[in-house]
Parts: sequence; structure tokens; C-alpha cells
Amino acid sequence: RAASSDSLLSDSDDEESTRASTAFPSRPVAPADPAAAGGPAPEAFVLVDKSTRCARTGVALSNTKVERGTMREEILTFTAGKRLENLRRTVVTYKKIGWVMTKVAQDTTPLGTFEAQQEPHVFALPPREVPSFALACGEYKTKLTYECDGQSTPLFVDELTFTIQ
Repeated sequence: RAASSDSLLSDSDDEESTRASTAFPSRPVAPADPAAAGGPAPEAFVLVDKSTRCARTGVALSNTKVERGTMREEILTFTAGKRLENLRRTVVTYKKIGWVMTKVAQDTTPLGTFEAQQEPHVFALPPREVPSFALACGEYKTKLTYECDGQSTPLFVDELTFTIQ
């Protein structure tokens, strides 16, 4: 478990009591070699669910409204249609300054190696604290990319926008 720049995403600890879990439609990249059996190859990586919870209370948190100074933990649920060697997630974070989105952080989190299986894998990212200083407030956009060794193109790419209040 390594740190990721998702620490910029969080909500209040005790004030937020809604149970929110965000399911993401998958946009996987097809495996490089088609299935030898004549049927379509299984998708190499499918992000089934990405939920966020308060690291202190376990309460589910929103991914779009974030409060300063709070702690959050992301839980990834995904399936692997093939062996994913050294799976990693890269998060690039941009902050809106004036009319321009300016890159403020980039972080790569190694997730490990996962075998192909029908049952979903679950991975908990380490808890991260949202900055508490006033300058952290504003609009943000993150681009999340999942990659592994032996694959020249990303397995999955997603974008998320959020506001720190």
C-alpha cells in the first residue's frame, strides 16, 4: 500500500453520514492478443467499484464534495481477465486557477500482482489526509490511469472532478 494523490479527495468525518459508493463504467483496453479459443478475450482489467470512506469512522464519503483536514480511504474492486504483473495506478491532479487547470500533483501507487480470476479483487489504498489550509479550497480534476507490465497501453483511464470546501 503506497500513498496516492487522492488525499486531495475527502469529505467531513462525522458530519457526512450518507452512504455513497461510486460505481464506474469500465473503459478497459482490450488485450493485445485475441483469445486463441476463437471467442472474445476477457477484458484484462475492469474496475467494478471505487468507494471512498472516512478512515476514522468508516462512513462512506462523496467523491465530488470534499472538506479540508479530513481523512479518506479508497477501496478498489476490480476483476482481472489475465495476470496483471506490477499493477499500478497513476493519479495526476489539476487545480483550477483562474480559467486554467494547472497540474499540482502526480503520484503513482503500486498495487501489486494479481492473478486472473472471476471473483473480484479488492484493494484498499492507504488513508490520506486532505490539506487543511485555506488555499486548498477550489475546483480540481484528477486523471486516473491503471497500467501493468507487459501492456503497452493503459488498462483503464478515468477522470474525476471535485471541489474542496
